[in-house]
Amino acid sequence: MQSSLKRQTESLHRLRAEEQEVQVEFIIDGENVGELLDPNAQNNPNLQTIERGRKLKLPAWQACQLSNWGAVQILRPEFLSPTVFEDLRADPSNVSVSNKSSYFWEVGMRLSTHMSTDNEVRSIQQGLRSAFQQRWADLIDRSRPCLRVGQAINGGITAERGFAQKLSIREEAWFQQARQAAEESDDWRRLGQSRKRTRE
Repeated sequence: MQSSLKRQTESLHRLRAEEQEVQVEFIIDGENVGELLDPNAQNNPNLQTIERGRKLKLPAWQACQLSNWGAVQILRPEFLSPTVFEDLRADPSNVSVSNKSSYFWEVGMRLSTHMSTDNEVRSIQQGLRSAFQQRWADLIDRSRPCLRVGQAINGGITAERGFAQKLSIREEAWFQQARQAAEESDDWRRLGQSRKRTRE
């Protein structure tokens, strides 16, 4: 049951990631393409014919499809800019990706293959991998229960909430899974110690 729910949740997240809007620029003139972009386009003369150079925001799935057809160039989103990657490399745990994109990794990797130059493709993919490797290590460290020995209760809870708010949807799911595993490990360890004392 749990695995089925997990698969359904992941599918839902994938769908939501595909709906994130990105900016594209048409590199060909598109006649009668309006209805591909909007079912109500027949009532919108501005979308009947789209001239080369026009910029629009489209869902990621649609932008990628039009890119495959050679109709548009996907413009690099601000949340995938070199500046953001520099911030992530410098201090990954203190950069909030959730306010840039809830599906930072998924959308980033999807769009990276549609960038106009090989340098941009490499820059985005390497930037994402490097950033998330470092964030993953910090995430695992912070997944230990808040109420550690010597940690102030209110301060610990506030710090953990502040950290969790900076995570993307995928990272938050990983964080909660790691937290649960850490708590189960601690419970198992305490149970073993209790049985050992009882035998003694």
